[in-house]
Amino acid sequence: MPIPATNLYPDYNTIRLSHVCLNVKDLAASKTFYTEILGLQVTDETDEHIYLRAMEERGHHCIILQKSEQPGTVEVMGFKTFDEDDLDKAETYFQSKGRPNEWIERAYQGKTLLTSDNMGIPLEFYHKMDRLPSIHQNTPCIAVQSLYGLTTLTAFRTMWMPRLRSTAILGSA
Repeated sequence: MPIPATNLYPDYNTIRLSHVCLNVKDLAASKTFYTEILGLQVTDETDEHIYLRAMEERGHHCIILQKSEQPGTVEVMGFKTFDEDDLDKAETYFQSKGRPNEWIERAYQGKTLLTSDNMGIPLEFYHKMDRLPSIHQNTPCIAVQSLYGLTTLTAFRTMWMPRLRSTAILGSA
């Protein structure tokens, strides 16, 4: 079966898949998996939701874990649009295709359009999301790397190991 041609001039512009909301039965077990096994960072947590982001994410979250009696399902997939006007264009487009749509409030997001794809999978489109500092830019070795042009390992050996030894954290080699 041939792959359909890419539409380079869509009615509205989507930049990327931004986030996904996963339904889980056990929030604590899911949090452990996503933070301790996959290394994601918790950016917010309530009784019903845990918001997570990856190392290079600047957006507030890329995964939302939602407590649910339907574990293993996707609650919604979120897409970022090129600009705010694309949200109205997306609404017009989905209305013309007979897809249900509504404007909704979402934590950490600006104006958000909720609709669904042709199989009924919920999709949301937004343009603005709260931004956070990059995780990896808060790491001393990477900051040293960018300042001095050293590899992370070299920076650690030349600048941080002597300091750690002198504070008796590591002791002498």
